Amino acid sequence: MQLPSRPAGIRRPQGRRLARRVGALWRSATRLLRGPMPGWMRPFFLVAIPLVLLAVLALAFLFLLGGNDVRSLEQSQFDSDTGTMSTSRLAQSFLSPRANLNRIDVQLAVLPDLSQAGEVRLIQGDSTTGVVVYSAPFRALSFAHDPFLTVEFPPIATSEGATYTLVFETPNSPLQPAITARFNSFDVLSSGEMYTDAGPTSGDLVLAAYYHYGPIDFLSDMASTLGGHGFELVAWVLLLLLPGLALLLWLPGGLNGGQVLLAAPGLTALALPLLLLVLRVVGLPLGGFGMWAVLLLSALAIGARLYLARRQPTAGSPPTRIFRSSLLFWGVLAAVFITTVVVRMLSLRDTVAGMGLDAYHHTLIAGMIVDHGGVPSSYEPFAPLSSFTYHFGFHTLIAAVAWLTGQTRPDDLLLLMPQVGQFATALPVLTLTLFGWRVLHNRWAGLLAGALVGLFSVFPAYYVNWSRYTQGLGLALLPVAWVLFLHVLERPHVSNRASSNEPPDTNLQAVLRNLQLSGPYMLAVIAVAGLFLTHYRIAMIFVVMAGLYVAGRLVSASARRTTMSPGDGAPVSALLILRRSALAGVLCLAALSPWLVNMAQNFRSHLVGRDTSTSAEYYDLSPLKDLFLHPTMIALYILGVLGLLLAIKRRIWPLMLVAVAWAILGLWSNPYLFGWLLPGFRLPYSGYLDVTTWAQSVWLPLALLSGYALAEAVRIAFAMGRSLGGAWERLWRVSVRTLAAVGLVAAGVAVALPIAFNLDSRPYIAPADRDALLWMRDNLPRQSYVLANPFRFGWSDAIYGSDAGMWVPFIAGVPSSVPPLPAYNESLADPNYLINILDIIRFEPLSVREMEPSDWQGLRDRGVTDIFVGTRGGNGALDIPALLASDQVSLVFHQDGAYLFQLK
Repeated sequence: MQLPSRPAGIRRPQGRRLARRVGALWRSATRLLRGPMPGWMRPFFLVAIPLVLLAVLALAFLFLLGGNDVRSLEQSQFDSDTGTMSTSRLAQSFLSPRANLNRIDVQLAVLPDLSQAGEVRLIQGDSTTGVVVYSAPFRALSFAHDPFLTVEFPPIATSEGATYTLVFETPNSPLQPAITARFNSFDVLSSGEMYTDAGPTSGDLVLAAYYHYGPIDFLSDMASTLGGHGFELVAWVLLLLLPGLALLLWLPGGLNGGQVLLAAPGLTALALPLLLLVLRVVGLPLGGFGMWAVLLLSALAIGARLYLARRQPTAGSPPTRIFRSSLLFWGVLAAVFITTVVVRMLSLRDTVAGMGLDAYHHTLIAGMIVDHGGVPSSYEPFAPLSSFTYHFGFHTLIAAVAWLTGQTRPDDLLLLMPQVGQFATALPVLTLTLFGWRVLHNRWAGLLAGALVGLFSVFPAYYVNWSRYTQGLGLALLPVAWVLFLHVLERPHVSNRASSNEPPDTNLQAVLRNLQLSGPYMLAVIAVAGLFLTHYRIAMIFVVMAGLYVAGRLVSASARRTTMSPGDGAPVSALLILRRSALAGVLCLAALSPWLVNMAQNFRSHLVGRDTSTSAEYYDLSPLKDLFLHPTMIALYILGVLGLLLAIKRRIWPLMLVAVAWAILGLWSNPYLFGWLLPGFRLPYSGYLDVTTWAQSVWLPLALLSGYALAEAVRIAFAMGRSLGGAWERLWRVSVRTLAAVGLVAAGVAVALPIAFNLDSRPYIAPADRDALLWMRDNLPRQSYVLANPFRFGWSDAIYGSDAGMWVPFIAGVPSSVPPLPAYNESLADPNYLINILDIIRFEPLSVREMEPSDWQGLRDRGVTDIFVGTRGGNGALDIPALLASDQVSLVFHQDGAYLFQLK
């Protein structure tokens, strides 16, 4: 039947014409990429590609040679400014903790007038007179870091451990018209002094000291990280490689030798929490001796499997040819991974513990596992919580390292926790490479994706500021879990029946044959269950991916009547995939059943699913806007869109699956997402994977899509050299690949170092806090009770610690008035625990009112013996000047901004 033609005078819709034009442009670009390049363009690109790579390399080395300014000291508390002072001199002394001091920032209250006649001097020693190290007129200063006035000078190589005094002076006239600085009216820096015309004055200026960090320092730190801790390094390597390698050699996972090497560290991290769960069920502790026994048994298992493979080569022989692929690939991968690990550790260069609110309970849980020799059943004696339901995969990894290296004391775990966490955020370099190689069949796409998140992206590097290490490890392990689960679904069907013409199996052959059948399921159970025990919400992402994958295969099978495995082997039917996924799911639930029962009995939802007037703030991403608009994230957005378009055009289903899964989860991550359209409407179960976790995890799909786009661009570029032929082609190919490899690592370091040093200026634990906690451990009676600085979020009534006071129970060994973060999801051993905390906090010496004698007595009646204020300063709940002036308490410890008062 002939369709009627379009009536004359009716124009095509504007949107349809635009779509056709875009389609025509896309087809033209595709033909240009697929077809032979015009002859005039080829010489241009053959010359331009090496030149661009040389330019990138030169810029990278230029940035590296320029170095970075790293903050080493900060005094951030203030309650006044110098606007009312008539002094002509203002000075502050301080102790420099690092060599190469080269910059000091002083916070101002109003814009400076640097045209005024005045001089700034840096004097050696704690005095306004002495040896002048640096001097400059006011007009040489910079206010580019508003509200900080920057004094910059050549690096002082001998500044570590030395005291300096920064002096601003306007001869014969008041300083105030030129500079109005903020200061704290009571002493904060115990190692420094504030000066005016009258001499030393109570208080301290708000200032930050920086040191210059150059390429020589980076190389020195790399050598120290890799060679200065030989025993610890060997223990780390053995822990991460041996258990996972043993499992992958005995249990077939569909991986070749190189892929096995990439998957082994991730599988170790996935297997450890499941091992501790099994030991908890049978009532056996692990501990240091048990951990070394696990490594010994793993090594013996690896040796036995390789020996059997050599003696009786069979179809089930393990993959042993690890370096079958090119040396360039492994060289670049090793360089990227090692560099990423070193850069991650550099973030901890000037820290003494994990940063952010999460750091305390991560360190606490790791210490509890170390003390119990396994998974604890409660938080006692550190808090009266009678249950333990927190995901513990990351903490198990910390405990394993602690057992192997002997770093089991609480003060050892202060820094060990963030070290393991930083390593966890470097693991995606390996696991994304594995995903690209095994799932996308493009190892370079995986390697480039790993390089992007290891060296070029602000995420997950910025996790160090929040100690979001459970999330970081979960995301790092997600590709490993997916690869092993996918092998269960897509492996060719293997029959367990022996042919009548074959000789009967020996016992060994029967074992290997059974492992061929059950091994993939065992690996999948370890991977998926281990992922759940590492991070519940990342396991939700996995479940959505798995559900979409199975649904997609069923739809495809219904439409095409057949389903093929992506690799070699026989067809895999949709029904078989459904049966396999169901069996794997049942086995995972069975493996997790003890923990699921524990959660069902004890876990309480604190925030998710509740609808209050302020709960919408919990799902507000505006505080993270600057991070999501970071230049590295914008680059990932652009490359990710290009990668998605390529994936759609070429039907790269795994990449499309990842993108669709994250898009669907994004719709379910905020229960208030559709409120502007339909007031009060929310998707069922929305918010359980909260939008903050979702947004902070979006780097993973973006990296995979971006890595694929870059790999395609690199493939097209390298293919141009084929037109040269002969020796010229080899020379061009070798030189371009070398430049690209070196440029990738050099540019990565140049980008990664500023990100690594972009740290919170107000950590929860500074050196003075650590010293105060250790002093309390050694001097306070065990029956002491410490009042600590509290705060609460606007979207919650829960009380949290706002400074190092929340660390008191774990480090000092005495209770404090703020609970650990997971307390609100656990069962209470003392039903009044949280109520008593609220009762105590109402007596705190708030800055808005005077403390009455009855208030002090109220604190004593509730058991408070000491009051601690950390260097972070809290939110002002504890008024230090009021405490210093009170006759109800006495100051027993003060170092920099850390104060401990004892009630009289």
